[in-house]
Amino acid sequence: MNTPRLALFLAVALLACDADRWGNLSPGTETDPGTGDGGGGAATMAPPVTGEGGDGGEGGALPSGDAPCVASSAFRATGMSFTEPTPKDLALALNDASYGYDAAPVTVVLRVAEEGTTLAASATELGSDDLYAFLGDAPDFVGASLWDGGFRSDTPQLSGSLRIEGVAIPLENITIEATTSSDCSQGIFVMDAVLPSGAGDLQIAHEISIADLAGAGGSLGWQLRALFTGESIPFAFEN
Repeated sequence: MNTPRLALFLAVALLACDADRWGNLSPGTETDPGTGDGGGGAATMAPPVTGEGGDGGEGGALPSGDAPCVASSAFRATGMSFTEPTPKDLALALNDASYGYDAAPVTVVLRVAEEGTTLAASATELGSDDLYAFLGDAPDFVGASLWDGGFRSDTPQLSGSLRIEGVAIPLENITIEATTSSDCSQGIFVMDAVLPSGAGDLQIAHEISIADLAGAGGSLGWQLRALFTGESIPFAFEN
């Protein structure tokens, strides 16, 4: 299914209209990414807002109509947009480089098991067995919470990667929040992460380095935020 880019912009508008759901996130600076409470590291998210929905639809979380995900799923990004607090020129370059259904910079993998629910986000590639797997070293999964029509990471994921124009870009302190639909086969995602300063020499956007696009990142690097749509793909969960 070729997801129209219009769907992403509608998703962004919907998320903006319900900003309280995502918590009070401070934008951070180039040298000290915000946390929502003034500290360093990746932004944290407030718990989902829930309430009793009456006949008039009062209260409730961001509407989805989806039940909690009951099986493991992997969601490949099918349209992505970088926004604040991502440095502006870097955001524009990443938006251009990740445009289109086939760009697929990242995949969110959700594992649902009796011993607990976990997730990880990183770049993937299609194997010879027609199953997707993580590109390079697999990231460590972190605990995740499920609710009707969504899920999120409980703690930041230490490391992962984006694949932009064939370049693997390392990420740190990754958090994910998702609103799902179609029986947990599609979703709208918010990803916050830190791009470490050590990746500043990597080149994207016609051989322009990340550091030249983002400016001085200090010792901590640059905070990124990406909004994207995703759809389920066959994933090598047993690997």
